Amino acid sequence: MSVTISVNVLVHNKIKHVDAFVRNMIDACIDEVIFWDGGSSDGTYERLLEYKVKYPYLRVLHWEQPERSEYKQGFNEVARRNLMIEASSMD
Repeated sequence: MSVTISVNVLVHNKIKHVDAFVRNMIDACIDEVIFWDGGSSDGTYERLLEYKVKYPYLRVLHWEQPERSEYKQGFNEVARRNLMIEASSMD
């Protein structure tokens, strides 16, 4: 029986850590890695797009952070998890 491993990663302004993390995912032979960028302004999103060209099993999605409030934050955590599950290939 074959199992597909899909990893969802939330990122926001993590340019200093992106290269090492992507290398770790490649070395670990993960089948699918989905990066959810929360509106980075430091080049994180653009760097991930560069990796996506080289490694087609990497997916890069943009997640804009809505207004912050305790209610909205809790709702958005649930919505984000649901989106992550839906985005996975589910093989």
